[in-house]
Amino acid sequence: MDQNNSNNPENFKHANAVTLRTIAGEKDIEVTYSSAEVPTGRFSPTGRPRLPTPSHNMPPEEKRLLRGCADVQALYLAHHDEKLHHRVLPRDAKAREAFEALELARCEALGFKGMEGVGANLNAVLEEKCRHNGFNNLSNKDQVALGDALHVLARLALTDEPAPPSAEKLLALWKPIAEKLDFNALKNSLHDQKAFAQNARALIKAMD
Repeated sequence: MDQNNSNNPENFKHANAVTLRTIAGEKDIEVTYSSAEVPTGRFSPTGRPRLPTPSHNMPPEEKRLLRGCADVQALYLAHHDEKLHHRVLPRDAKAREAFEALELARCEALGFKGMEGVGANLNAVLEEKCRHNGFNNLSNKDQVALGDALHVLARLALTDEPAPPSAEKLLALWKPIAEKLDFNALKNSLHDQKAFAQNARALIKAMD
């Protein structure tokens, strides 16, 4: 896509949606855009991708974030088996929150490691998530929701990507807990959702 076309919001939205469908392997899935969405990689609970609306000017940083948000949702659709997920989902609300965060990190890690360009997009979105949620201003680990903390810890452990600057305070506060968790077991089962789920449950239990 040439520079003029890529800076046209409608052209960008179309191209971004096409890429999402290609990665997800679902050519007919509906992709919508909303000004209410922020570029933090939130997966739509409806299962239908909803992405942030691009601005009129779209600087390079914004394009990377918007592509990264599309990558998050596409990778989840591509690598996540919802029926299996519900069979192995913990009943406890806190454990369920942690489990779902780890599963999202698994799907993202598969794309980060296997697709050129996707890793940089995902890292930009992780940085924006940490910045948007104020993780660089933390004074206590309990100021972060368990799911958010585990998602960041697991993403970095599973991908070996550099930690975003806005995650450094979170990582320092959660370091004593993170050092006790077996992320290697998760890393070794990335391609097997059932095995990963068993290891995820064991990791969550180790936090009790």
